[in-house]
Amino acid sequence: MMGFSYEKRSLKRPRLGPPDVYPQEPKQKEDELTTSNVKHGFATMPQLTDEFGTARNCNITASKIASYFSGIIGKKEELNTLPDSGRKRQQINPKDNFWPATARTKNAIEAWFKDLAGSKPLLSLSKKAPNFNKKEEIFLLLCEYQVPMLRAAWFIKLSSAYTVAVSEAKIKKRQLPDPTQEWTGTLLKFLKDQLAKLQDHYTSNSSAPMLDEQKIALRQWRYTLNLMKSLYEEGLLDRQDVLQWILDLLEKARSSAAATEDGVFRLVLPLALQYLDEFVQSELLARKLSYLASRKLSTLCWGDLGASPANPPPPSTTISGTSTNSSTANSTLQEYLNCPHHRDIVLGLSSIIQVVTLECPTALVWNCIGEGKSSSVLNGSPLDVLPCSPASLPMPQRTSNPHIRNQLRLGEELIRQRSLAAEAKWSCDKWQQSSAGVTTNKVLTALDALDRHSFERIDASNSLDTLYSKIFFTPPGGAGNKETKDSPSSATGGSTEEAGRSDYGVAQDEALVEILCEWR
Repeated sequence: MMGFSYEKRSLKRPRLGPPDVYPQEPKQKEDELTTSNVKHGFATMPQLTDEFGTARNCNITASKIASYFSGIIGKKEELNTLPDSGRKRQQINPKDNFWPATARTKNAIEAWFKDLAGSKPLLSLSKKAPNFNKKEEIFLLLCEYQVPMLRAAWFIKLSSAYTVAVSEAKIKKRQLPDPTQEWTGTLLKFLKDQLAKLQDHYTSNSSAPMLDEQKIALRQWRYTLNLMKSLYEEGLLDRQDVLQWILDLLEKARSSAAATEDGVFRLVLPLALQYLDEFVQSELLARKLSYLASRKLSTLCWGDLGASPANPPPPSTTISGTSTNSSTANSTLQEYLNCPHHRDIVLGLSSIIQVVTLECPTALVWNCIGEGKSSSVLNGSPLDVLPCSPASLPMPQRTSNPHIRNQLRLGEELIRQRSLAAEAKWSCDKWQQSSAGVTTNKVLTALDALDRHSFERIDASNSLDTLYSKIFFTPPGGAGNKETKDSPSSATGGSTEEAGRSDYGVAQDEALVEILCEWR
């Protein structure tokens, strides 16, 4: 075992030493002959005193905890803030790593993009990268050489870094534009230009051969859509702008296409299905998309009737409709399913309505804004325009269809109940005096207090005590507060407090405590 002794083993870093072995050092504290060490011996103390002991008997109030927490947040912000050293900051020359892309450097650009599309390491490519004056040229070259999505996103980040570096050198105030907004606008404009080139082919006779320019535009359209999806998932694009752009494309294609001529609509509809899981994250966007899909299905079934959210029917007729209209719509949609041109459109639009019904049913709740005279998408319900219920819409053939239709019927019932509550004006003064209304007011008041409370500071008007008093209060005239101002129990404070304690039930604050546990 002596051959394996750590004492005989030479170390490259003798100060670090092997694990769990502490060699003797000169002037170490264990060798100090102090009075305490002589009487009591050397006491080994841990680095942090909080690693042992108990805080059970510590007198720490809520205000102290909030004060400590505010100090931690302040220190965190201080450490996460990069100091602005001003002139001391090292100046970076972008020209060292970028060279301008001009007509003279065409051969070098082709060789560089071939390496980018290949397997050459990105580190070596970043040492000398081309710089383009127009961002649209980047998309053209990426599509021409079919650069993989990850490597294409890397080059876009590299180009954005160059733009930021040059802008910082020119702009003294450093109020730089958001690169996400710039790249989103440039990408959407490029896609819009490609769609304009394809519009003539898809709106004319489909049997006509596609021109070479249109073939290139279609190739660039498909590649850029894949690139947009990759950048979207990485958070490099503005999500609101992308989703709103898709809605605008669908609305323009729907309004400009006849019932028998849906070429551009067929080209754009898969884009909405690709981002459908993102649409259902927003009630407003899901509602707009549902209105669009419902109107298109209604146009296919009944023709262009100019359906509008104005003058919405009451929710009692929403979803269910009449059996005659529903059967007629189902037979019409079945005929479209037998048509190879309209089958994908009908299934895609039906999928949109059904997914929104399952994932975001609140987007389909009936509302009446401006006495039913408003043309806003918030007025009425998208299901008012739908020719039949979501559960009756066609689906692709699969074994789970019965289960999905049952889930759709449950979603329809939820939408119907909430629509009836909206028609009955559930938030009126008379309803708020009931026990359910008092509970709802408590929850809404608690959420409002939590939203308005500033957890970053503590003062007399903003502390945990004041927050508690705003959340847990006894509303006047509410349940559990039956005494009036003229009652004998209100004349004496002690009797009132005892009566309040005796009337208190856990069920009164059950919904409030539940929402506090779920709030974050």
